[in-house]
Amino acid sequence: MIGYDNNRIYDAFVKPYDDVKTVHHIFAVYDIELDFENPTTIPSQVIDGDNDADGIAFIAFDTINDSNASPLVLKIVDELHEKEGYLDRSDFLDWHIKA
Repeated sequence: MIGYDNNRIYDAFVKPYDDVKTVHHIFAVYDIELDFENPTTIPSQVIDGDNDADGIAFIAFDTINDSNASPLVLKIVDELHEKEGYLDRSDFLDWHIKA
């Protein structure tokens, strides 16, 4: 990674469809600039298990939807589309968790 900027904070309320509890997620987001010529390796295992930041997957932007992405990713899609109210909290009150 070369650097990062455009720091921002978002929040979302997520309630799985088969649960009575709603979780309030607060997440920090920032833009990064990657250095593909000098990649950095990171461990696949960390102290508390698998490293969920192990690697990058590039997918077509127009294929991202609620059946293949997390609420965090969907929030960024709203931001990039400048969807009205994207700065407000998001509610995902019937969320289906994919294994």
